[in-house]
Amino acid sequence: MKGSAESHGAITVVNAIPSGRGSTIGIDLKTTAEFEPIGRGLDINIVSHDQTDDRLARICAENMHLVLDKPCHGILRVVSEIPSSRGLKSSSSAANAICMAIARAYGSDMDEMDIIRIGCDSSIEAGVSITGAFDDACGCHFGGIVATDNLRMVLEAMLPYVGDHQVMLHVPETKTKKKSLDVEAFRNRWQEFDELVLGCMADPYKTLTRNGRMVAEILGMDDSLAGRAISAGALAAGVTGTGPAIAIVASQEVCDRIIEDESEGEFIITNLRCAL
Repeated sequence: MKGSAESHGAITVVNAIPSGRGSTIGIDLKTTAEFEPIGRGLDINIVSHDQTDDRLARICAENMHLVLDKPCHGILRVVSEIPSSRGLKSSSSAANAICMAIARAYGSDMDEMDIIRIGCDSSIEAGVSITGAFDDACGCHFGGIVATDNLRMVLEAMLPYVGDHQVMLHVPETKTKKKSLDVEAFRNRWQEFDELVLGCMADPYKTLTRNGRMVAEILGMDDSLAGRAISAGALAAGVTGTGPAIAIVASQEVCDRIIEDESEGEFIITNLRCAL
């Protein structure tokens, strides 16, 4: 029996590295996974926006089979629209889709939150996440805006609808590797980020912009594009995740103006995603 699932991308409202608490908003870019438990080995085929290895997929598959008490073999195919290592939650989206597809292939009645947590644990094991990115995983799975405690893997708040807005993603060619991050520099400012979580549901767009500015300061990153977007009339703009992508919530007219003035990197236009 084949199992299939999809999960989407998300953008950061509050980065979870400093305090262990974070917030994200879902976007329409998606990842699909299909798994069929046949054969003797584990055959993994990944089709993605960027070239990527199969380490996370393999660890997700192994961990799911361990929990389900099944031998780990089959054919796993993953297709992703989300650029990797740019702060757009490609790993969380893939982990969600892979773990859900495997559970469905065996007709498992596992709770979906438990499946999401297995994906988060797998992300830490694979070295693609520092906190497990439970906020990313929930934003990718549910949509809307979520706020989570990543250390306890608890969903603290969720709003299903944050407005009918498009989001433009500026995606540079460079990538951010988690192993190269100065985690201590983030954690030294944990109180500031924790305060942002408290206000993220009341004003997610102002929070997204403030968070992006703070992350850029820590990384020493040029986020002048976000500042220009706000000056041009964007509702929100800031570094997502640990970058280098910048998310801009704005009208098509504002997006067109920004694209005209920017010569480097790729622009992807998508939409914010309402909750299931």
